[in-house]
This record gives sequence, C-alpha cells and structure tokens, in this order.
Amino acid sequence: MAVKRIVDTSFWGDAKVIDMYSTEDRYFMLYFMTNPQSTQLGIYPLPIRIASFQTGHSPESTKEIINRFTSRHKTILYDWFTQEISLIDSLKYSVIKGGKPVEDLLVKEIGRVQSDNLVVLTYEHMLSFWNKSDRIFDKTIKQIFEHELEKRKNIISNANDNDNDNEESYHESYHESSEKTAVVDAKKDLNYKSVYDHYIKLGLVKHRTFTDDMKKAISSAMKNNKYTIEYCMTLLDRHKQIVEITKGDGQYSVRPRPLEQFFGQKAFNAKHLICSEYDEGGDKYLKLQEMPKEKTDTHASILARMMEEQELE
Repeated sequence: MAVKRIVDTSFWGDAKVIDMYSTEDRYFMLYFMTNPQSTQLGIYPLPIRIASFQTGHSPESTKEIINRFTSRHKTILYDWFTQEISLIDSLKYSVIKGGKPVEDLLVKEIGRVQSDNLVVLTYEHMLSFWNKSDRIFDKTIKQIFEHELEKRKNIISNANDNDNDNEESYHESYHESSEKTAVVDAKKDLNYKSVYDHYIKLGLVKHRTFTDDMKKAISSAMKNNKYTIEYCMTLLDRHKQIVEITKGDGQYSVRPRPLEQFFGQKAFNAKHLICSEYDEGGDKYLKLQEMPKEKTDTHASILARMMEEQELE
C-alpha cells in the first residue's frame, strides 16, 4: 500500500515560506516532506545522488540547496557523513493522532538512524516544544528520544572522552544540567568529526585519525569566522575543486592542505586563515568563479561521482 504524507495547508501561509523561500525552496521543502525516503520521524537517509535524481537537479546544486536550508532557513539538519536528513520541526505536524502503532513505528524508525548527531540535535530542538505541549503523545515522543539517547550513551560518552571507561547511569530525563552539558559536548565532537569524515572522503591528505589539533582548528575557525559545520564542508569541497583544476599548472597549482592547516593556519603573508581564501569573496573562491564554467562543471561532476563511489564501497 502506498505511503501517504500529510502536508498542512498552513505551509503556504507560513511567514518564513512567504518572506524567505524562493520557488525552488518551496519545491525542495515539499520534496523533503514527501519524498519516498521520508519517514514519520522526519529523520531518514537522503543520499545526494538520490535527491539529485528525484528532483532533476545536479549533485552540486542539490548540495548548495541543502546548505541553504541548514544555514539560512535553519529548517533541516544534514549529516554529510551518513547522508541523512532531519526535518527538525516535522514531529510538530506529522503525528496527528498517537497510539501504540504510531509509537512502535517511531521506535523502529529512530533505531534505524545512523547519525547520533541528528538524534541529539533534533531532541534538543524539540525539547521546549514537547515540554510546553498539551498533547499527551508528545510526551511519549520525548520519551522515545530519551530512551534512544540512553541506548546510545556509550557512543556519546566515547565522543566526549575516548579514555573514560566509567559507566555512569543516566537519570530519567535530560533536564539535569550535567546531562545537558554531556549531550552538548558530545554534539560538538560529533559535529567536528563529521568535518573530518567529509575531508577523508574527498581524498585530499590521508590522515590516520581525528586529532585534538584538528578539532581545535575547526572549532576556532567556526567561532572566529561564524562558520557552520555544513559551510566548513563546502569550503573543503571548493579546496578539492581548486586542487584538481590546477593540477599540472606548475607554480600555479594548489597543493592539498592537511585538515588542521586548512582551518588553523594563516595564508602566506596574510592575517586570515587558509580556509578564508575559499570563503565567498576570498581569493580562491574568486578564482573558481573566473574559470570557464565548462571546466568547473566537469570537476564538480567528477567530485560528485567520486563521493558517490565511496558511498557504495
């Protein structure tokens, strides 16, 4: 039997949709809510190659649109390593009537989510809504998330401190300040690790492990330059593109930078970081814009294909 998704008619009257969404944005938001991969939970796998094929957009265009929704509209979260998406407000509207079948479905769907990061971030985003809601089933959904987080506590603890083997019991709720701190710290580490994972996928420099120096460099660049995790990945994509395009150009070729250098080291004879060169308006970004479109499109397609092949391995 065909699966049906409910879209509230208030979508078309929403202030953000009216004031901020382009026609393309409205199309993609409806796609995120209703595509065949979507779930009742609102967190599900959405590989770039699948979204690209189903919407008719190129992989590069699809990535830019996802970046726009995460950074500007802030209506979705996307884990670039697991290629899963979270519609962070979905559970406000997707569940009209609760009950055991719906509860069992949500338990099954959240158990299938690979990204611990998306579970943590979605929980944090929805917590205020659940606490204020009068709907009894919203309390059930909150408990489903808390039980799932408890099941994953070893992963989260390891993300905080790989050397800490203490088995600390969790309280019934994540309202305790110490637990909130642990979740936030784990969330940050998982975020930084997702940048590293994306870097490894690009095949720039072969790092053996994710180090504290890398984490500090990413954290500092994000804080000082107001970057998001998704934008850090976009900067790395641009770096990869420039490296590939300039191969064989002699003194003008751009060498791949180690991850901690890219985000933590200043450019030659400059006060800004190397990663800033790939920011909009930066030297390397402008160089990409000046190149013939056929050349950049070719390398963007190669990059997208390379990423897809790695996903299938």
